[in-house]
Amino acid sequence: MRLKFTLRSASKSINANFYYHLSSAIYEMLKMGSPEFSQFLHNKGYQLETGKNYKLFSFGVEFSKIKVVKDIFYFEDPTTTLYISSPKAEEFLTTFVTGTLQKSIFKVGTIDRYTTFIIEEIAGLGEPEFSDSMDFRLLAPMVISKPVEYHGKQSTHFLRPDEEEEASRILTQNLLNKHLLITGEDLSCEASVCISWDKEYIKKRERVTKKITINPNSPKATDVIGILAPFNISGDKRLIKTGYDCGFGNKNSMGFGLAKIKEEDK
Repeated sequence: MRLKFTLRSASKSINANFYYHLSSAIYEMLKMGSPEFSQFLHNKGYQLETGKNYKLFSFGVEFSKIKVVKDIFYFEDPTTTLYISSPKAEEFLTTFVTGTLQKSIFKVGTIDRYTTFIIEEIAGLGEPEFSDSMDFRLLAPMVISKPVEYHGKQSTHFLRPDEEEEASRILTQNLLNKHLLITGEDLSCEASVCISWDKEYIKKRERVTKKITINPNSPKATDVIGILAPFNISGDKRLIKTGYDCGFGNKNSMGFGLAKIKEEDK
């Protein structure tokens, strides 16, 4: 299920690297609804028998009109749309909405430098119809990564648009894991997906990869690289639905990989 929040900025700008701070604000709102659930999700999340865990939610932002100056977004229109998506409607979304009833203001940033958003409207979005081939537009970069060894040390390789075959393999396993956690249904022997980036879109742009710092200005700061381009995904529609609900790729709870069906823009 997906919720749409119409926000109004009470501030003039926001740092372009807002993902980590907005994720923190979402956890704070969850805490207002249920401290126990917020702590569970932040510290552990939903866990497979292998020990791998997922938060099973994602979010994305659309700014009405901004002016970009270096790493700052200046609001020329204060209206902002926030989408929050999770298949855990009763646990996650109900808790989040309960939190908004306690406090209708988001503060995104650090204690001494933050952007304030006021929640003006909340709407639930209808369930789309899923098929075995769908076109999507990303609301935030999609992060697809794998562990690699570099100079004898473990490192992380972030996939680029020309690595579609490997990206499809990694996405398939990621979605199989999420689907198993959500439904208890193991599709590992029968389902897969294949991703294809919009080549015409990529040709027209100098770069479609984007580096984002998670937890900036902290000793624990981490850089990730995502792809921001339209894409087609084909395969089992149950896995496609899982990606729509949870986000595609990694780091979904940090705001990466949430996508809109292209037809929703019409």
